[in-house]
Amino acid sequence: MFQLANLLIVGAPRDNTSVLSKLNVTSSGAVYRCKVDKNDCEVINVDTDYVYGKDPYDDKMKQRDILSGQWLGSSISASNSGNLVVCAHRYADKTLTFRDRHPIGRCTILNTDSNIKFKYTPCKDGGRYKQIGVRGISFCQAGSSVKMSEDGSLITVGGPGAYLWNGMDFCKIL
Repeated sequence: MFQLANLLIVGAPRDNTSVLSKLNVTSSGAVYRCKVDKNDCEVINVDTDYVYGKDPYDDKMKQRDILSGQWLGSSISASNSGNLVVCAHRYADKTLTFRDRHPIGRCTILNTDSNIKFKYTPCKDGGRYKQIGVRGISFCQAGSSVKMSEDGSLITVGGPGAYLWNGMDFCKIL
């Protein structure tokens, strides 16, 4: 369980972790939980595998997301209860045709035991691709800023590239 009074949560957006190096991922970023009184840090495993999808052209399963250079840990926020949200604003998704790369950004919500509750991709979740079209949100970069409420019931995520670079804040009740 997180005891935030004795811990320092540190984001290292350009770090390489051993968990992802086996997948040939580079500079994905990392998040560390450091014990202040013991000068000891450990990696919080946030991304451990790829998302896969079916390519409509050859009907084969292929990697859908791009974790290299995603800058995991570029923004972090915690609640008083110990829940944590960590973001990678340069996380990229491949389009349905697997030909284009879209840095839409993604945030991961962790519970007090550092277990992943869920991953939140606000520019993709909720049918936003269909609402305004992929061109309107394809460079969303959600997670360049993030804030979790004190009780851990709400997060607000900034996406400066949403809606053709007009930007948007996304709120999610947890």
